[in-house]
Amino acid sequence: QGDDVTGNVKTIRSIPLVLHGKGYPETFEIRGEILMPWVVFEELNKEREAREEPLFANPRNAASGTLKLQNSSIVASRKLDAYLYYLLGDNLPCVSAMSTDEERIYSIALTQIPGVGHIGAKRLVDGMGSATDVFRYRTELPDRLPGVNRAVVAALDSPQALKRAEQEYEFARNNRISCFTLADEDYPSRLRECDDAPVVLFFKGKANLNALHIINMVGTRNATDYGKHICVSFLQELQMQCPDVLVVSGLAYGIDINAHRSALSVELPTVGVLAHGLDRIYPSLHRKTAIDMLRQGGLLTEFLSGTNPDKHNF
Repeated sequence: QGDDVTGNVKTIRSIPLVLHGKGYPETFEIRGEILMPWVVFEELNKEREAREEPLFANPRNAASGTLKLQNSSIVASRKLDAYLYYLLGDNLPCVSAMSTDEERIYSIALTQIPGVGHIGAKRLVDGMGSATDVFRYRTELPDRLPGVNRAVVAALDSPQALKRAEQEYEFARNNRISCFTLADEDYPSRLRECDDAPVVLFFKGKANLNALHIINMVGTRNATDYGKHICVSFLQELQMQCPDVLVVSGLAYGIDINAHRSALSVELPTVGVLAHGLDRIYPSLHRKTAIDMLRQGGLLTEFLSGTNPDKHNF
């Protein structure tokens, strides 16, 4: 019988302590390998050399020896990682569904990493193939993706970001909010082509964000009577020529809210792109229109709940 290293394994941050989704069997087996990143291995040997202690031969042996230590705090300080490659069991849930939940959580977490930004986040996801692999293989990023420095690797080692992501995903599920990653078919395909496309979007409503015909209508917040009239007359004529067009605006005062209301009046779907999370409506005076849009369009944002509608978000 081998050593019981359960307590030490729980210190490995890339191994989830909570399973998401439903339908798991009572028992199942996951096979994988515990590894020590090269950066940690080299630092550890430098410390041992300074203390004139024997050096570890290789990261594999170092990881194995670390797992057998009696002090879990020392194990945690060595920042072990895990590569899980096989799942065994009866009546397992769909692997793709599990992967989708995981990808959404990691995509949300990536937005919480300081210094990465929209362009950097999308480059990381495009380069690694998924947000999940950005985190899972973070220590290998400088070798795989040119231009990625060690500061990014260090920033990605963030349990706080993952915890916040799990909370937000739970909020979305509880409030029937869709969470679209770059890998989702429902993610706006035109937006995906942009270098600064958000790696995750939150949507509540019924509109098809990949509709064949989409028009954006935005303008001044101090709309004149003429501007309001143009919103109505333009969309009335457009509806006759193209009855399946999706009207997109920002739910703000002025032309934005008139574009939404005009679209609703001629039975065109309309989506509001928000500068805050879906836990509120701003401005609050537009709440009734926003509720009507949920039945005939929807509300879309890149921001997490709790985000204020600050000027730089617009």
